[in-house]
Amino acid sequence: NKFKLKNFKLYGITNNDKSINIIHQKGENCCDVAETIECRAYRTSHEINSIKFPHICQEHRCEKYNYICIPFSTGGTFTGILSINFSKEEYEENKDEIPYIESYLNESASIIEAKSTLHLMKQSSLTDQLTGLYNRRYLEEILEKIAASTLRENSMLGVLMIDVDYFKKVNDTYGHDAGDMVLKQLSHVLTANVRESDFVVRFGGEEFIILLVDIRKDEAIKVAEKLCQIVEKTKFETKAGILRKTISIGVAEFPVDSERIWQVIKFADVALYKAKQEGRDRAVRF
Repeated sequence: NKFKLKNFKLYGITNNDKSINIIHQKGENCCDVAETIECRAYRTSHEINSIKFPHICQEHRCEKYNYICIPFSTGGTFTGILSINFSKEEYEENKDEIPYIESYLNESASIIEAKSTLHLMKQSSLTDQLTGLYNRRYLEEILEKIAASTLRENSMLGVLMIDVDYFKKVNDTYGHDAGDMVLKQLSHVLTANVRESDFVVRFGGEEFIILLVDIRKDEAIKVAEKLCQIVEKTKFETKAGILRKTISIGVAEFPVDSERIWQVIKFADVALYKAKQEGRDRAVRF
């Protein structure tokens, strides 16, 4: 706001493991820094300016904007990159501000690092380390908010409670490493076969919950049946060889089954138990 920047991304890079995250962004930005940190500003520790050197950075994917990328650091384990996109006219209007932006970033680098670290710490406490999915704590934080939003929008939320059939046999027969590989691959299968707007959560052990946002009535059971079929056909690669697994799913809908969201979670769990009783490898609607 201070420098009236319209289109930018602010990246934070942890130097020791080269991990990168977007701290903040506004407007449009063509920078697409990969996880491998191919950022030229980061590698050279110098400002990158496409007005002075056109096409200097391969990570900018469009011709619409020119760009300046400014690195800044605390001198420790943190490096920030401010990537600004602008037209030539905007650059001419604001080029005299660039030195002040650089000074501002260097002065505030320690504050940005501290805030970024706190954010990452919170994120790590809300995600499952094995699968990378959201964990139960995250579910507890957001569930009431999602429910309130669902009621406000007069829409519907599907709840899928998922359990891996006979998972204990995998650990007992092939070891926990094989079990972990199955869970990691299963998490990718589940995520890949729902929408980006849906929430996939590792509830605990071999149990997962999927929240299907803004669905039509009776759509959740169709999604669940599709997931059962996909998992049944999946070849899980482990050090012990290829394993085949199935899942059982209990399905409930909010607010159709109850206007209390945790009650709906309970109903999905009841339906899951029934799916197990009926022979597993199936989805059952509460």
